[in-house]
Amino acid sequence: MNRHVRALIHAGLLAFLCAEPARAERERGPGKILELSRAVNFDRVKFHQRMLQQIARQNKNNRAAGTKGYEQSSKYVSFWLRMAGYPVQIQKFKFPFYQELSAPLLRRIFPQAEPYPASDPRGFYTLVFSASGDVEGAVVPVDVVMPPGETANTSNSGCEAEDFAFFPAGAIALIQRGTCSYDDKAKNAQAAGASAVIFYNEGQVDRTDATPASFGLLRPAIPAVFASYAIGQELYELARQQEIRVRLKTRTLIETRTTHNILAATRAGAHSRKVIVGAHLDSVIDGPGINDNGSGAAAILEVATKLAGWGMRPKYQLVFAFWGAEELGTLGSIYYLSQLPKEALAGISLYLNFDMIGSPNGVRFVYDGDGSD
Repeated sequence: MNRHVRALIHAGLLAFLCAEPARAERERGPGKILELSRAVNFDRVKFHQRMLQQIARQNKNNRAAGTKGYEQSSKYVSFWLRMAGYPVQIQKFKFPFYQELSAPLLRRIFPQAEPYPASDPRGFYTLVFSASGDVEGAVVPVDVVMPPGETANTSNSGCEAEDFAFFPAGAIALIQRGTCSYDDKAKNAQAAGASAVIFYNEGQVDRTDATPASFGLLRPAIPAVFASYAIGQELYELARQQEIRVRLKTRTLIETRTTHNILAATRAGAHSRKVIVGAHLDSVIDGPGINDNGSGAAAILEVATKLAGWGMRPKYQLVFAFWGAEELGTLGSIYYLSQLPKEALAGISLYLNFDMIGSPNGVRFVYDGDGSD
C-alpha cells in the first residue's frame, strides 16, 4: 500500500514542480522532488483517515453528501487547510439526494413463487434514483437479444420508442443492458405505460452479475431494479411460454439538498494557469468510505499541508479540490466546471485525480466516456 501511494504522490509532486520556472527546477532538481515526496507522512495520512472514520461512526456510519457526516468531514479538512495558511473557498450547490430506505423486493409470484436475493450479484439491486413503488404485473420482454451477441452492447433493448409498440400498459418491462443509457430505456418504458422496469445484465463475459447502477438526469417515476443475466434469462424463457407475474417493491428517498466543494489554492503562481489536484470527500450512504475516498482525500490533504510549509513558488497556481456529491454522479466537479468562464476553463493545464489510492491492488484506469460500461 505504502509503495503504491508513494509512487502516486511522487508523480503528483513531479507534475507540480515541473510547472515551475526553469531556475526553480535547477534549484530543486530530482533530489529535491524526492525530498519533498518523503516529507509526506503516511502516519499523518492514516491519522486523517482515522478521524474521518470517527466522524462516520458518529453519523450513522457514513459521510454522504447532504448529511451531517459530510458537513463534519468538510469542517475537518477546512480546519487543516486554514491552519496551513490556505484561503479556503466553500463552493455551495444544490444536488439530488438519494437514499434507499428499506430493502427492495423482487419476487416471482406466478407460475411458481420464488424470491430473488436483494443487493446481491446473483440477484438484483435497486437502481440509484429509482422511484418508490410496490407493483405487481406481467413481465414483458422488450426487444432483447437472446442468446446475447458475442460483444458488449449488441443489444439495444428499450433504446427506441418503437421497441414498445405493442407493450401492454401496466406490465413490467424486462429490458436488457446495452447500447444506450438506463435513462433512455426507462423513459421509453414509462411513456409506454410500464408500471416498473427490470433491467438485466447483457450476458457476455464479465457482464453477467447484477451490479449497482444509477440513473442520470432523466429519472423515471416508476420503480426500477438491475438483475443478473441469469434472472433475466429465466424470466425471458418463462415469458415465452406463458404469462409470468412478479412483485417488485422499492422504497427510496429523493430530494434536493445542499452540499459543497472545498477549494484551496496557493497564493503564488499565475492565476490564469492552474494545476488542480482533486479527490472526492463524500462517501456512499451505505458506508464510511475510508478507502473510497478517504484515502485520496487524506493523501492530498497531507500533500497540501506539506507544500504550504515548503516555500515553493510555482509558475502555475496549484488548486486542491475536495469534491462533494461525487458518489451520486461526479456532481461536485461538474458544478465546479460549470461555474468557470471559458477563459478560466482553458487555463486548467493539468488535473490529477486521486481516488481509492489505499487499495493494495490499485490500478490506473480510464473511465468509460459514454457510460455503456
